Amino acid sequence: MACLSRSAALRPSALAGLSLALLSGCAAASTEFPPFTVPTSEGDAGRVSVQFPGITVTQPVDPATVAQALPQDLDAALSAISARADRATQAFSTKAGAVRALAEAARGASVTSDSWASAQVRLADLTSHHSDAHLALADLDLLAAQAQITVAEADKSAAIAEVQGRIAATLIEQDLLLAAIAARLDR
Repeated sequence: MACLSRSAALRPSALAGLSLALLSGCAAASTEFPPFTVPTSEGDAGRVSVQFPGITVTQPVDPATVAQALPQDLDAALSAISARADRATQAFSTKAGAVRALAEAARGASVTSDSWASAQVRLADLTSHHSDAHLALADLDLLAAQAQITVAEADKSAAIAEVQGRIAATLIEQDLLLAAIAARLDR
């Protein structure tokens, strides 16, 4: 036992020494820094670019030049995304009560107990339904961004925002429930 504690005490200092040696070797190997350039054109005013050897960074694309159009049938796309979120929400709601009951039964139980493990598995399943609804919201965010980029389609943002708001409100309620259930299982 004494041997283990002595070797454990040496590990942090040995690790620190090794790290210092490696870092000093890196510093000695290369004294060149990547070149910094400040663009001179007015369109790039205030931008600084860095060039690293072997790494290519593309310049950001001007949103006005991107030809991203909303789906031809925006109402159908919104309905499909909304239906996907509703299915995830329904699955969440259906299972939430049982998961809450399992978590309550596992409260104070050992992490090696069957009740605690079962509650954790069911909580993970519940979280996956919550994530499915988040994915639907992400698709709505993409549609909203496309509507903002495509000036001709900007008037359709209100329809997208209405569905986003409904799904976001549901997700907030789910977040609170998941946090409450997880708190019952915390150690």
